[in-house]
Amino acid sequence: MIRSKLAEGGMGAVYVAEHERLQNTRKIVKILLPEYSRNEVIRHRFEREATAVSRLKHKHIITIDDFGTLDDGQLFLMMPFLDGQSLDEYLRHHGKFTQHRTLHIGLQVCSALHHAHQAGFVHRDLKPGNIFITPADDNPYRVTLIDLGIARDLAAEGPGGSGPSGPQTHTGISMGTPGYMAVEQYGNAGNATPLADLYAMAIVMWEMLTGRPPWGVHDERVLYFKQMTERPERPPEHEISTAWASILLAALAVQPSDRPQSMRAFAVALASATPAIPPHVPSGADMLASLAKEFIERAALTDETVRNQSHHDRVAPMMWPPRETHAVGLPSTPPAQYAAPIVPRTASGPTKQPGANAIESG
Repeated sequence: MIRSKLAEGGMGAVYVAEHERLQNTRKIVKILLPEYSRNEVIRHRFEREATAVSRLKHKHIITIDDFGTLDDGQLFLMMPFLDGQSLDEYLRHHGKFTQHRTLHIGLQVCSALHHAHQAGFVHRDLKPGNIFITPADDNPYRVTLIDLGIARDLAAEGPGGSGPSGPQTHTGISMGTPGYMAVEQYGNAGNATPLADLYAMAIVMWEMLTGRPPWGVHDERVLYFKQMTERPERPPEHEISTAWASILLAALAVQPSDRPQSMRAFAVALASATPAIPPHVPSGADMLASLAKEFIERAALTDETVRNQSHHDRVAPMMWPPRETHAVGLPSTPPAQYAAPIVPRTASGPTKQPGANAIESG
């Protein structure tokens, strides 16, 4: 029985449902609008992707309990009801996090994304609103990754799509949320790989630590220029440590090949640069063993895990006009502040902190 409506969007609505007679059976039900539910392309893809996502069994990924068609023909998706709040809500109500709390939450998200990537999935829309925090007896900041993009993928085709055998993501279509999208996602969602999720994760963690985005803006037209041409300013040490700043900046490299090459490498690097704070705050290595122990099986942190900072201290060369500018409404010429030549910053090597090699023996 539908109890209440939680949200409504362009593809459908989200409801809270509950069994008529049984208690503690609340579920979340997403129902697609009739115009999408009637489309055979979307129906085929919905069933295929719901089946695939339902196989992602991980303690930090939302499960799919059921999916199918209602009596009126509308497609639905049923998931567990989560009692808590999104990371976005938490940041708005409580403010920024310490480095250790950021790592505590971040390791859980990295573990979930690593599992999804290993299974062939890319989230494409990682942001604080899709990271849900539910207090638990054994973990006061238990994370669940939600919205793996089924409806968002379907929206890329929309009614009248290319057909079940057509491309899964159309060229010229951006999927994701400006402010968290990797540069390669603009204009072509098909470019999104696991390294696009890693890029978004670095932005999320930057915001958790500082309370603001790396480039300080959310306007997508200005933001794209900044992402392509400017390296974020290093925050003060009390907000982000030197070692962490080097890792996050590496993850925000314009070229995917210049980023850490997996969620595992990213997580291990951050954990290794997080010393304990006696007497009660554990080291990053201990947190890794507790929250994402799969990352330290045969893992060994090497000098290559955190790339030489001098490689990332160079500002990306001017790339104008960007490809697929029509997809995000960008002008054909850059704003005045981006017309001047780009001068590389002075290179400097990374600074290791105590405990940076805490898990080298893995």
